[in-house]
Amino acid sequence: MNNWPFSRQSKKPKYSINLHGSIRNATIAAAWTTYAGTKALLRMGEYVKLHPESQGHDSAFDEECYARDALAEFWVAQKQEDHRTDAYLHLLADVRDAGFIREYVWRFAREPAWPEPDGLKTEAFDAWCAGKGLSEHRPLTLAFISAG
Repeated sequence: MNNWPFSRQSKKPKYSINLHGSIRNATIAAAWTTYAGTKALLRMGEYVKLHPESQGHDSAFDEECYARDALAEFWVAQKQEDHRTDAYLHLLADVRDAGFIREYVWRFAREPAWPEPDGLKTEAFDAWCAGKGLSEHRPLTLAFISAG
């Protein structure tokens, strides 16, 4: 056993990405890995290095917004023929394109304990949702991270 004080290293948690077993498509798996990877980067403090504008925006709500935004951004960057293979990711890309990721997360993916954030465009989002027929929408979450 090494007792030298300077030999000790502080341990940061290591995160594992876990994908739902229903995912059978490599591109969809990569998209959900992007979602979970964004959450891991946020929790490790690395996300702010890549996105300095996120400094101070590190609530659970913000984490979910960044992760869903990264998921949608990844999906948009894929080949056009891939877009039709997953209706949920296609919808999320539309939400992002319309500028409603924060509102989407607040409406459909929030945890009960989250305080309501400022600046939500809820009326505009309500109208957008009505036009898309999303009254019965349920969000998907096909990836999560675990600390180990």
